[in-house]
Amino acid sequence: MTSRLLQGQTFHPQRKTREDFQIPGSPDLSPPHKRSTETNASRASFLQDLSPLRKSRKEAAVNEQRKTGLLTGKEISEEIARTKKTDWLRFKEMDPSISGLGAEHVYRDKLKGECISKEDFLKSRQKVNVEEKPKLKSQFSFPVHFNQEKKLEWGKDLAHKREAEAKLQELELEKEKPFARTRDDPELDNMLKERLRWGDPMAHLVKKKHPV
Repeated sequence: MTSRLLQGQTFHPQRKTREDFQIPGSPDLSPPHKRSTETNASRASFLQDLSPLRKSRKEAAVNEQRKTGLLTGKEISEEIARTKKTDWLRFKEMDPSISGLGAEHVYRDKLKGECISKEDFLKSRQKVNVEEKPKLKSQFSFPVHFNQEKKLEWGKDLAHKREAEAKLQELELEKEKPFARTRDDPELDNMLKERLRWGDPMAHLVKKKHPV
């Protein structure tokens, strides 16, 4: 019977508690243990301090109203107008020192970058305008030889135009001719006669006849 109990069960010695090690009559000098509730509360407060600030209810409501998916042009324009209005209201609620609303205009010198008064800025601007007017006039004033160059350019353009018209007329005539040409074609015969060949000793005696 005893052997069966020993085989089925294992006996471990009982663990000693703090009271067993304490000398009778001596005070308990160990620090009191903190409760788990206090630890959890302190940990929760620490995590709450590190968590980012939550958005206000107004911002959450605006974000919830945004539509997703396939939108029409009217819905997109309404969404843009609503977003602009929200941004403007948020800008008005900001501190003027941060947003710069109602701040005085700062005038600076263009060359030095120093702050100057409004009167000095207007004077410098008028001075610049007076100096730039003659430059603009000289830029847009045409010299005397411009008209002569324009005439030469016009004559050159006219010659190119006539040459292009002659080539176009020649191409139109070529379209009307048959595709296959024989040796008896007079135009082909004349073209071959007028062609200059390299190494021809009599080439300097041949004179082309150009129509006047």
